[in-house]
Amino acid sequence: EVDRIAAPGYVPTPDDVLKARIQTMGVEEHILQLETVKKGQQWAIYDVGGSRSQRVAWAPFFDDVNLLIFIAPVSAFNQTLAEDHKVNRLWDSIFLWKTICSNKLLADVDFVLLLNKMDILEAKLASGVQFGTFVTSYKDKPNDVEHVMAYLKGKFSIIYKQHSKRDRSFHIHFTCATDAQATSIVLARIKEAIYKKAFEEADFL
Repeated sequence: EVDRIAAPGYVPTPDDVLKARIQTMGVEEHILQLETVKKGQQWAIYDVGGSRSQRVAWAPFFDDVNLLIFIAPVSAFNQTLAEDHKVNRLWDSIFLWKTICSNKLLADVDFVLLLNKMDILEAKLASGVQFGTFVTSYKDKPNDVEHVMAYLKGKFSIIYKQHSKRDRSFHIHFTCATDAQATSIVLARIKEAIYKKAFEEADFL
């Protein structure tokens, strides 16, 4: 794709934009106009930087939150944090998930967990990288994406059950952010969850 992108007059395609990565620094606010039970109601989406140094900025935004979307990069099982090379990225996500689930400020907030970068995970496993080498509790289970994802879904679900308020809404999705069709389906389900929350708060349900 280098020749196409480097050509004079290049204009990014929707697929180019989808695959572009911009690291979130701090907290970014995005205001969306959605059709809900209240006509013209706006929804504020806060995208927060995930690095350790940026997590201290999250707390003020936990107040009056309706839905929290937690994205865990499942392909990062053989990577370490940029700020601490002794810490595995996947285990850092699991530890952070436990912290989020047990946070009292989020006790009434609905959760959506996105186990992301499925495509990269599958490619790594297919190339021979052994998941069990980096996640020893996986032991000698098959080194394929189906079994690894079942393990990770179970791992995150157990943490949720042990550390979270039980009566909140909770959904898990396997995602690949660069797959526009699959991502649109997941986003539609998330939108349904937002609508349901809005109806409940308006006493329509």
